[in-house]
Amino acid sequence: MSRHVCWIFSIYNEEANDYFWKNLALLQQREQSFIVVDGGSSHQTLQRLLEMRVPVLSLPGSTRGRRYDEGLRACVSRDVVFVHPRTLLSDDVVTRGEHLPLSHAWGAFTHSFDSRHPVLRFTSWWSNHVRGDRRGIFYLDHVLWARRDSLMRVGGFPHDAIFEDTLFCQRLLPSWRPVRLLETTVTSSLRFEKNGVAKQVLLNQIAKFKFYLNYDNSHINQDYERGLELNGSTPLQGQQAPAAEDPPTDRS
Repeated sequence: MSRHVCWIFSIYNEEANDYFWKNLALLQQREQSFIVVDGGSSHQTLQRLLEMRVPVLSLPGSTRGRRYDEGLRACVSRDVVFVHPRTLLSDDVVTRGEHLPLSHAWGAFTHSFDSRHPVLRFTSWWSNHVRGDRRGIFYLDHVLWARRDSLMRVGGFPHDAIFEDTLFCQRLLPSWRPVRLLETTVTSSLRFEKNGVAKQVLLNQIAKFKFYLNYDNSHINQDYERGLELNGSTPLQGQQAPAAEDPPTDRS
């Protein structure tokens, strides 16, 4: 079992999320250390975790970022990897996670979608090469990683209801530049499928516009998640940040 890295999951009602269960099975097969922090899921999710003999930390009603932070503080590994609940890992990603570059304090893996739609292909390219490599802002669906002690020195994982990944990067950027690893993760395009690509791109941009104007994050999250119910119809808990989307006009 690798003791240098711990894979952290922040979950909520993932019973229908096949990527999450495949990730757990892969990490168990590879004898990896991981922590699952749950935000108050229904019986189906917790029962399946019990059947897989996966221990769970429980924080009902918490935001996704708060759960990641709880996992960070519970682990004892040198490195931590924050796995987006709808992003699929691979053997190559897990192997790279066991050998993260000692020359960098944090970074991300390379993003892709499970759809070949040209807008989503461009979105992944933009998020990898422009927003990520040039600006140092990576979203959770890349799968973020960090040295545990470095992240703890800047206050841990942000608890905000949305854009917690952007705030994560902004906490670390003043002290360390990130590195994007070439191993590729695969993110679900479910949000785009449910809303339609054009509508989802628009929603992403509205959310980011509000964020940079310092709107209250909980209100941004409520508007962003309204009517979608990816994790059930219970009260919103900051489940999903916008997918890795940034328009070509956003070059600041």
